[in-house]
Amino acid sequence: MNTSTAQKEYLLVGLLSVLIAIPSIGHASAQADRMLAANELQGKICQASIQGRIEWDYEGRNRWARENLEKICQNAAYSLQPGACFQRVMHGGISHGSGTRWHWSPALRLCAGTQDSGATISCFSKAIDQQVPWRQAIERCRARP
Repeated sequence: MNTSTAQKEYLLVGLLSVLIAIPSIGHASAQADRMLAANELQGKICQASIQGRIEWDYEGRNRWARENLEKICQNAAYSLQPGACFQRVMHGGISHGSGTRWHWSPALRLCAGTQDSGATISCFSKAIDQQVPWRQAIERCRARP
């Protein structure tokens, strides 16, 4: 995990913790409302880091279908790693064995739920270097639920 990504995740979680800790002014339900809102926001850090920010194709489209956001962020709702992985795979020159232009679907499958984009991509690249077919390399290296 690169340091700046880890720092961003730490900062986001820290900010959300501050929202929860702000003392209630007036009555207890205000604090409960803030806690619910902070928990809901925290659960969407992954999706928020992707939607409108990361292009899922090579034509500039960055509005993701809800089901694809849910797939890529499965078991990683609080993480920036799935988006970082997808961005690098799709737009960072990662070879799938016969080029570096990916269809979004295999890139999503590889990156879905990853907690460490660097390790996922490294695993995949090593498998490709060993002549493992890309579908098998994805299955070998993707995060497991």
